[in-house]
Formats: sequence, structure tokens, C-alpha cells
Amino acid sequence: MGNWGLTRRRFVQVSSGVVLGNQLLPSLPSEETATESWPEFGYDAANTGAPDTTGPSEEVEEYWSESVGSQIYDSPVVEDGTVYIGKGSRLQAYDTETGEQLWSVNKMSGGVTAPAVKDGTAFFANGHGATVYAIRGGSEQWSVELGDGRAFSAPAIVGETVYTGVNRFGEDGEDLGTIYALDVSDGSERWTFDTEGYISRQYSRASAAVADGTVYIGTQDGNSGWLYAIDASDGTEEWALETEQTNPSSPAVVDGTVYIGTRAYDASDGTKQWEYDAGVNSSSPAVADGTVYVGSVDNNVYALNASDGAQQWRFETGGEIESSPVVVDGTVYVGSNDRSLYALDAGDGSELWSIELRDEVGSPAVLNNRIYVGTIDWGQIYALAPPNLTPTPTDPPTRSPTPTDTPTDTLTRSPTPTDTPTDTPAETVTSPARSTTTSVPADSSAPSRSPITTEASTGPTSVPTSAPRSNQNGTSQTGSDNSTSETSTTTPPEPPDNWIAVLMGIIAPILTTQAIVGLGVVLVVVSIVLLWESTVDEADE
Repeated sequence: MGNWGLTRRRFVQVSSGVVLGNQLLPSLPSEETATESWPEFGYDAANTGAPDTTGPSEEVEEYWSESVGSQIYDSPVVEDGTVYIGKGSRLQAYDTETGEQLWSVNKMSGGVTAPAVKDGTAFFANGHGATVYAIRGGSEQWSVELGDGRAFSAPAIVGETVYTGVNRFGEDGEDLGTIYALDVSDGSERWTFDTEGYISRQYSRASAAVADGTVYIGTQDGNSGWLYAIDASDGTEEWALETEQTNPSSPAVVDGTVYIGTRAYDASDGTKQWEYDAGVNSSSPAVADGTVYVGSVDNNVYALNASDGAQQWRFETGGEIESSPVVVDGTVYVGSNDRSLYALDAGDGSELWSIELRDEVGSPAVLNNRIYVGTIDWGQIYALAPPNLTPTPTDPPTRSPTPTDTPTDTLTRSPTPTDTPTDTPAETVTSPARSTTTSVPADSSAPSRSPITTEASTGPTSVPTSAPRSNQNGTSQTGSDNSTSETSTTTPPEPPDNWIAVLMGIIAPILTTQAIVGLGVVLVVVSIVLLWESTVDEADE
């Protein structure tokens, strides 16, 4: 974040309570609670991407952000006031309120996956090492090597079992994969299942979905792939289907249907129910209220009828969409490679707002009116929230609970205006228009949401809030000094005749700084000599 003196994150860090008189009142509770979390990729083991929580429908701004120094390919996960993020060879944990890094674990040999978190323990795999780790509070609880191969598949947890996938090569160099079921307590192996085709790679991170006692996973095998249903209790195959398309995304399972990319299959036997041609989909779908939301490398977000695959709307961004959408309370949140995070109306696809971040935007996690998301190449993690939920103090606290007499200014940050994106006219009545702004000046008003139309229209805006500059007591800094002074009746002395000596005596201490100490000493000596000579001359006269 920029250097604004007392930053928003710094304010939250020091404002653990409110001082009233000599008493320290407890701080307000965090918006995250122990009963609500985003524990793994896709929100839950079935990868639905549709939690029962609240998300911002109005313009957001940066609550805090931190540079993690390496690429972030996966979604953050959140549990009990902690954000977990896999980046490069590290798994890192941050405080949801302040963005302060709590701990970092370095596991070499390739990038780590998105973790799955259960009761404060994070489970993840590292890419080239094909090792699964259980980390609690930054300390390793256990680790288990899964043989030769690479692990880029984010784990899923159901009950006391961790499910994850590993890529490996066959005797003739063919791509193969293995699904592992491990005990959460010690990593001991419960069962394994071998697949045709690889499960996940560094830039195409497919993960298993687990629903109703079955593990579902897609693989890639050249220009085609496989879709498997595996009994979650013992690893036996329930059904397998060779697909004409590759399966670079994770499946989502809702109401007896498996959705992968823009295709739907019966969860009981693998019968294809429908397919929609939207190009390559490394984006994993989110499913809510009878609609499938998915991104594509053709730059579009699609809303498809969950029962027959009919297009309900599509929204075009300025870049490919490899991230996975999230649906919360009637709003679709999705990151694009055009560096923007979009919030779209789930009903008609109109843009509610967008915010430009530092780089290509990954898959978000949305929880309690906040959005946690990472950027890919620059490796920045953000917490975003509406302006009315970001700290805008009028009484800046000090670093310690004890108040001081020194007034402290504080500055709050408003959303930075960005370049206006190019309007994208809708091709059909089912393709809503894109808003023309990604950030709104403070004097704008907020029009209603854009309806479905064949002409481009301007999306809604919101007015960011800001706090006035104030002193430690919350008042203007132009107040008067309350101290009093006594009037002196002593007649000031007459100036001496030798003004040169007096002038040198005044200039000398002014010039005496750390950089010119030597020169100051010389000037002082000269002044003393001149004064002494003046005294001698007066005595002679």
C-alpha cells in the first residue's frame, strides 16, 4: 500500500480498543466469526462456489493488501480470523483484520496448492515434491510423500479424510494420475485410485469434488480426458467416462448433477445431460439457484440454465477468465486477466462495480461483506470491502492503549480513479453491457443497476467515504494555546556597540549542525575573539 502516514492497516493494528478517560474499552468484534469460514477452494468439498453469507454489492476499496513476492494461482481460504494463501513454495497466514503476516512455511520443490483448513490446521501439497503437509500455527503436524510425481491439486476435506491428486508418468511416458485419500490425523493412506490422464498442472489446477459419498475428478489426456466417480469410503470406481474435451477445471456437484466447464453429467451414472460451447474453460463453475456461472478464455462470463444449459446471459471482460466465479446473495464475483475484479448482477449480468488491481486477478473468496483475492504474476493479496466498512477514524489512536499528549494526524484513502474501460456493445439481448468505469470520483451519484439491453449503458456508481484530518482529540488543529504569560517590566538592555561580534554569535549556533560541526566551532571561536577584542578596545579608551 502507499505511504500515507497512518495507513488504514496501521490504524486497525493499533486500534485494538477505544480509550475513554483512563479506561480501555474492548474493541468491536471482528466481522469474521468462528462459525463462518471459507475453508477450501470452491468454498466447500462439492466446489459449489456459493456460500450462504453476504458480499458487497456496492463499490469496494482496499481494506488492506500485502505483497507476497511470488505468483498466486489459487484462491485464499479463511477460517477464524485467518487468511491462508499458497504462493510459490510457501504457505502463508495473515490476520483478516490487519493484513499482518502471522506465519509463513517454506516447502521447496515447486508451488504449493491452495490449502484446505479444518479446525485451525491447514492441509496442502507442494507441486514438484508431491508431499502433503498438515500445518497448524506455522508448525508441521505431519507430512507424507506420495511417491514420484507432482501435486497441484488442492485438497478437499470431508469428515476425517483429506482427498488430493498427484500427476505421474507411466512406463512409456504417458500422463497418468492418482487420487489419494489420507487420514487427517496423521496422513496415513486410506486408499488410492489411478486415473488415465493427468489431474492437474501448475497453470491448470483441477481439484476433486466430494458429494454424497462420491469423489468426482476430471483429467486431461492429450486433446481429450476422463471424468471419474469414485466411492469416497474405499476408492472403488463407480463409473468412468471418456470425454471429447480436456477437463482442466474442477467439477462442481449440486442436486445430483456434476458440472465441469460448460457441461453437465448425471452424478449417478455419468450420462451427459447437456453441453454448451464456450471455448476452453479452465474456470471452475459456481452453481446457485438453478444457474451455472463459469468463465472462459474467450473473455466472457456465462450464466447457463442448470437444467438444460441454455444461455441466460453473458458478460464480456477485457481479458481471459481463468479464475473461478463466486456467487453470494445475488451477486457474481469473478476475476479477469484484464486486472479487474467484477461484481455482476446474478439475475441479468449487469455490472454492479469493478475494481482494477495490480495484475491478473485470481479466484476470490467472499465472506461477511469482504472479498479476499490474489493476483497472479505480482503476487499481491487483497482484502476488499465497501467504504463504509473500512476504517475511517476521526480519533486516531496511539500505538499503546495509554493516550499521549502528542496530536497525530490521520489520512484516509479514497478509491483511486482508473482509466475508463472501453464499452462492449452487447451482441444479443442476453449479453448485458459493460459499465464504463472501474472507480468512481467522490462527487458521483449512484444510479440503479443496468438492465439487459442491446446498447451499452453505464453501470452504477457509489460514493466513497473519507474522514477529515483531525488531531488526537478529534478537533481542529488550529486551536489556541491555553497557557498564560507574565508581562515583564524590565527595560531591555541597549544593544552593544560592536554589532559584528553579536551577529557572529547569533549566526554561529544556527550554522552548527551535524553536517558542519567544524565550521560552527570555528565561528564560535571567532565570535569570542571579536568580543574579547571589543572589550579590550573599550578598556583602552
